[in-house]
Amino acid sequence: MSRPRQASIIYNPLSGAHRNRDRSAEIAAFARLLDAIAAGVDCIVASGGDGTLNEVLQGMAGSDAALAIYPAGTANVLARDLGVPREPRLIAKMVAARHSRRICYGRAGSRYFFLMAGIGLDAAIIQGVPPTEKQRWGKAAYACSAAKVLLRNAEEPFEIDIDGVRSLAGFAVIGNSPSYGGGFHFTPRARLEEARFHVCWYPPRRQPLRYLGDLAAAWQAKPWSANGARYRAGSRIAARPYGGVLPWVQVDGDLLGPLPMEFEIGTQALAVIAPPAPSHGT
Repeated sequence: MSRPRQASIIYNPLSGAHRNRDRSAEIAAFARLLDAIAAGVDCIVASGGDGTLNEVLQGMAGSDAALAIYPAGTANVLARDLGVPREPRLIAKMVAARHSRRICYGRAGSRYFFLMAGIGLDAAIIQGVPPTEKQRWGKAAYACSAAKVLLRNAEEPFEIDIDGVRSLAGFAVIGNSPSYGGGFHFTPRARLEEARFHVCWYPPRRQPLRYLGDLAAAWQAKPWSANGARYRAGSRIAARPYGGVLPWVQVDGDLLGPLPMEFEIGTQALAVIAPPAPSHGT
């Protein structure tokens, strides 16, 4: 990878860290640092959270440009998984040093995603958080919505097909990343450079409060130890309703739409400015 010829900054002022203080001077300083090292291939700098990165991916998929992340969102899951620092000078040095990793990305319907797609429970939780509450309360808004969903005792089962193997589920996470967000790891064996999904799903519970044990296992990065949890890797997934109610889908923390939907991951990858990948045991 040659040195960047031109760097453009995409800045989301409504992302978690941005909405609490004026960071215009910091952003301007970062821009000057990037101008000072500019020479070589194009680079897009995305300043925001995982939702911002998801939006940027829609325009960069299939591109030869590199993506640099300036973490400034509520969770910053992708940045944490990649080990991206928050300090602008350190990020600029990585761009100058040409440190990048080729990250595979998935597709849900017609939308690309970096991290994961969730079907059922988590999409219902996100659906219960209005944008105004997310901006005001951040993670606390999701915790409040989760309590309401779990106490409502309403579950929407669906059929999930992973490379031809069908199962009935009440909640599923299709992971491209080892992390999920909020400290949970439903697919800790997933790797961003690997062109296949890791899927964790649970049979219909009928009483969603029973998911509390599953969430505890995912918090410990051992979701498969939960009662009834299933785990499988695959590259082509289809999900369809099983009943009259349509479960919803979320990708990278944002609502996408209801089932049915197909999910795929291919060999295409995007260059992301990041430290070298750590080695993982099997």
